[in-house]
Parts: sequence; structure tokens; C-alpha cells
Amino acid sequence: MNEPAYWAKEVADALQISDSTLRKWCLALEKNGYQFTRGTNNSRAFVERDIIVLRRMKELIQNRGVTVEHAASAVISSVEADTRTTGVHETNEVAVRNDHDVVISVELLKQLLERQERLEALNQELLRRLDEQQKYINERLERRDRRLMEALRQVQETQRLMAASQEETKKQKRGLIARFFGK
Repeated sequence: MNEPAYWAKEVADALQISDSTLRKWCLALEKNGYQFTRGTNNSRAFVERDIIVLRRMKELIQNRGVTVEHAASAVISSVEADTRTTGVHETNEVAVRNDHDVVISVELLKQLLERQERLEALNQELLRRLDEQQKYINERLERRDRRLMEALRQVQETQRLMAASQEETKKQKRGLIARFFGK
């Protein structure tokens, strides 16, 4: 069967990802046992099946927040399950292995969801504590500001009283001198 093949640049453009991201995803898939068609100079030639697999990777990574490694494992499991249901895998041993891989992928996804829920709960708790801390800080600042304003009023009142006392002393001194010299 002569299927059309695409090169990395074409596939990266079609998926709207960079060449380096495509390369990273391909390496993760190959690490999990996926095989790409190789062209001249051992470069990857992508067929329609490969593009479908990479689209699944993109969906998991960008829309669901799954890591590249976990996405590759999940995609490989689904590809193996798809090929098994179309009759490519004939032996029971392979079918059992694929079922086991699907179960592992489902468990992995459950663990990721549980972890995400725990992180969300932790974030909510941290936000609550941060709000409490901010409220405490604001109360302390208001109390400090009130005390500072009270201290400033007292200083001003003291200065006003001192000025009045000095004025009174000047008047009394003037009065004494004026009485003494008859003025």
C-alpha cells in the first residue's frame, strides 16, 4: 500500500506546533515502542496514522494538561487497542498485554485526576490562608495607624500647650518689667 508521507515541517505546521516539540513528542512515542516510517538519512516520514497519533498527543498535552511521557503512554495504549480491535493483533498474549496497558493508563489517568483535585484543594486552602493573613496584616496596620495618629495629636497638643505656656511666661515677664519701669 503506497500511502502519502509527510515530512516533519509539514506535520508541525499542520499541528501548529514547533519542530522541536514534534521531535520531543516523537522521541517519547518511540521510547514507548511506537515506530515511525524512516526516509532517507533516517529522517521520519509521517503517514496519516502517525498524524492521528500526534493529534491525540496534542489533545492530551495541551487540553488536558498531561505530561508528554504520560500522553505518549496513553496514546500508545489506545493505538494498540485500536489495532487490536481491527484484527492486526492475533494472539491472546498480545491482547492481554494491551488490556493490561489500558488498565494501567486508566489508573494513571485516575491518579493524575486525584492529584489535580488534591492540588486544587491545596490551592484553595492556600488562598484562604492568604486572605486571612492579609486581613490580619490590614487590621494590624489600621491599629498602628490609629496609634500613630493619636501620638501625633498628643505631640501637637503638647506643642500647642508649650507654646501657650511660653507666651504666658513672656506676658508675665513683660508685665513684671513694665511694672518695674512703669510702662
